[in-house]
Amino acid sequence: MILGVAIQYAYADPPAGCDPPTYCAVITATSSKIGIGTTTPASALHVWGDIRIGSSSAGIVFPDGSVQKVAASAGGAVSAANVSTDVFGRFQGNGNFAAPASFGVATSSQNGLPQPLSVYGNAYISGSVGIGTTSPGAPLTIQNNNYLGLRIQATGASDSYDIYRDAGTGFLSFKGVQATYSGFSFTTDLGEKLTILNNGNVGIGTTTPAYKLDVVGSARITSKLTVTTIDPEYTIDGKTYVTYVPSIAGGVKEETAGIAKLEIRNSKLEIGAAEYAYVIDFNNVERGSDLWLFGKVTDFGPRMEYLVVQLTPSLNQRVWYEKMPGENKLLFYGEKGGEVSYRLIANRQDWRDWPTEVKGK
Repeated sequence: MILGVAIQYAYADPPAGCDPPTYCAVITATSSKIGIGTTTPASALHVWGDIRIGSSSAGIVFPDGSVQKVAASAGGAVSAANVSTDVFGRFQGNGNFAAPASFGVATSSQNGLPQPLSVYGNAYISGSVGIGTTSPGAPLTIQNNNYLGLRIQATGASDSYDIYRDAGTGFLSFKGVQATYSGFSFTTDLGEKLTILNNGNVGIGTTTPAYKLDVVGSARITSKLTVTTIDPEYTIDGKTYVTYVPSIAGGVKEETAGIAKLEIRNSKLEIGAAEYAYVIDFNNVERGSDLWLFGKVTDFGPRMEYLVVQLTPSLNQRVWYEKMPGENKLLFYGEKGGEVSYRLIANRQDWRDWPTEVKGK
């Protein structure tokens, strides 16, 4: 059945869609379809031309009861409340919108789907991102039950690196998951600075550490260093040799060595008086010299009882020393002139902080 309303005006150039051209409006009902402006409706309601809603309070009512009163302009946005439920998404109220299926941004293909969210290109997020949490406490917060935090993996590769919190120890862990895993490196613009190999060797200043800790360059330790053996290496004619650092029982000590030249002390040659002597005045030694530094970093004790003196004469003669704690002096005596080698050992200033017995072991 065709129900037509004819407008008795004819147009030399009828509006597009007027069918037949002598009519400006045709209402057609056929096969459960209604056509306005067309005699061949293709949908339940097919309008050929514009639709106008005259009342400011009127709008288009959708099956969920939501009403669209304002149309989107070019470049504008379509309110999520006006999109059919579960076709594109679901309006949750208060401006919130949920997409029940996979959602792709900046794409017209299915690549990357059916991941819940696929973004092609860059993304800008002004707030925090939570993965596994709805309340991220940092710009990026990752949370789940098995503590796996972040996986770094090349496209199409099965090998990966994981950064996560170990559930047993609570430590931040780095793990290489690959057959050819060789280790980790920490790099700056000037190259690799720290390397950890798969065998546990750690290198600082080297990418091929041969020891548990291999440092190429200087190192500084401001507190106690506990080791069994210290053996500096020397390479001579292509071969490597080592010397060994001696250890001292009895606390932390400092030592220095030098050569003193005995000179005439008593020209009267009194009985019992030494003819030759050498004086070390710790209050007046040259600043920056070995003896000056030795006196500054050691503790001689009130009576110089912590100062050990060893003398070796170059000639066959008797030599001895005298401590003068009140004047902070040390005197060497000899029966003859000539050189005397000396070695001085004294407790370091902080020797009380490092007792011989290790407590708690």
